[in-house]
Amino acid sequence: MALPEGTRVFVCYDLAPPEPELYHERYILASCLCGRGYHIVLTPDFDTYAEQISLENDDLRSYRVAAGGALPAGLTQANTYRFQQMPDAAMMVQFRRDAYQAAQAMSVVPGGVGVAAPMGAAAPIAPAVVGAVLEDEVWVRVESHGESMRGTEVVLDGSEVLHGSIGIKFVDGEGYAIRKMKKTEVDKFKGLEAAADARLLPLSFQGTSRTERQWRDVAKEVKEEKFEDWSIPGPRTAAWCIQFLNRKDGPMAHHRWWVQAHSLKPDAWGVAEHDSLMKAVDKMGRFDALDMANIAGVELIFRRLQLIEFIYSERGPGGGKGSSKSDKKDGMTAMQSYEATIFAGAHKEFGDVMVAPPLLDYVAKEVEGEAAVLKQVRKAREERAALNK
Repeated sequence: MALPEGTRVFVCYDLAPPEPELYHERYILASCLCGRGYHIVLTPDFDTYAEQISLENDDLRSYRVAAGGALPAGLTQANTYRFQQMPDAAMMVQFRRDAYQAAQAMSVVPGGVGVAAPMGAAAPIAPAVVGAVLEDEVWVRVESHGESMRGTEVVLDGSEVLHGSIGIKFVDGEGYAIRKMKKTEVDKFKGLEAAADARLLPLSFQGTSRTERQWRDVAKEVKEEKFEDWSIPGPRTAAWCIQFLNRKDGPMAHHRWWVQAHSLKPDAWGVAEHDSLMKAVDKMGRFDALDMANIAGVELIFRRLQLIEFIYSERGPGGGKGSSKSDKKDGMTAMQSYEATIFAGAHKEFGDVMVAPPLLDYVAKEVEGEAAVLKQVRKAREERAALNK
């Protein structure tokens, strides 16, 4: 039976007494095609050769297959000859490359005679060597932990349990997941870790620097997830706002258009705040790679932006007046304080105004309810005053 690449085996040679019983560690680099238990092995002295790991081998008294990084049962430091350290990464790649070639070529046992295939028969397909690493492949970490980041190259040292292109590597008794992939896929693989978090978007890199995505990519990748404990009252509007800004070529382009369309001066109420919040939204989406549709803080930012735009809209309390026609505080003082409070929590669009329809519906219902309560209080007060006359 072929042993997977990366397996650690301890062999005891059949030496004449009184030689002490000593188990020598062997690291499996590749399994040979002959099917008789021959493997290309690496020794603690960094020698490589073909060895038959089988009781058919008269040179062996016994052998033990290790599990992970631990010693096989019954073996100790005293009766084993082990690796003190593994070769460096470049040397291991070379050992694996050489072993893979040797294993593929060894189709018959040493000294044996190959059997000729019948005329017209297809050539046998060489089985894949489990764990073998080609020149354009590498083993990497699957998860980040401490200073060891996802996608970091891993050198196999025999402490691993491998199954095809995935495995578990053991360090100081603790295991972590590893996988084999093309070197060209590593950078993309590093950025995909964020995709498992609903609040994050995948990252992409140019060398060690992350790549800022275009706003159209932000709009395409965000996806609103349902949270049972969402703490902001009213409809969620961030996803709607992101798509609105995508139609306007992004946050900063929309800010410049909005200022120009309303003839607003830099010192007009809300203009500087609108500019700062749009810059924050732009960076959080394009550089920080946040899935803003699922972040409560971003929802509050978008609600404030919608409030500012609503005030200057045709249907808002400012009546569409720019700073050239009204005082910079007129828009805000025209709204009742409870209306502004409701806005601090949604968003609706009127043409080119970034205000989400569900938000205005919510605000209208809340204002209507507040007005109804105040009306009843006023009527009760008037009736009491009439009775006291």
